[in-house]
Amino acid sequence: MKRINNKGMTVVELVLSFAILIILVLGMLRLVLEVKDTMYEEQVYKDLTEYSSNLNYVIHKDFLNNNVNDAVYVDPGYENCPNEEDIMCYTFTFDYPFEDGTYEKNIVVNFKSNTINYGKTLYQVPYKDEVIIANVNNIYFEDGKCNTNAIIDNDDNFIKIQIPIYYREDYHCDHAFGLNIIHPIGV
Repeated sequence: MKRINNKGMTVVELVLSFAILIILVLGMLRLVLEVKDTMYEEQVYKDLTEYSSNLNYVIHKDFLNNNVNDAVYVDPGYENCPNEEDIMCYTFTFDYPFEDGTYEKNIVVNFKSNTINYGKTLYQVPYKDEVIIANVNNIYFEDGKCNTNAIIDNDDNFIKIQIPIYYREDYHCDHAFGLNIIHPIGV
């Protein structure tokens, strides 16, 4: 009687082993892609938070150090406001001069190019193709609970700046970045 060598694998066992291995690899690949997307989104949130904090700091510092006393809307095409669509311009007047001797700084919000100019500095929104500076004309929330308008308001006592920035993948009220300053006038 001849003995059969059972030390090797049959073709069926080999195919089953590869099938199980492929299923495991595909599952791991999906997990790796999900982790990559989550990490990217977290980086976007971190960078937008840092951008917002820095811009809020610069404007608020000017308001405190130079004592802001007025905010005036500027029509597009007039003074330092470009003559373009989807632009909001304001001029802030201060009691104390800046280093260059001026008493005014402009803020120009360009909703189309996702840029904010403050003074002579351009503040490019990070991930500009993936975020949106909210303006009444370019974003809508169905729940109606969000104030999505970019606002610069000046009443007798306070200047209010609210310019929300949203990440395109996550248009939720609780994930707004951007400017949010309320400052008393003449203090």
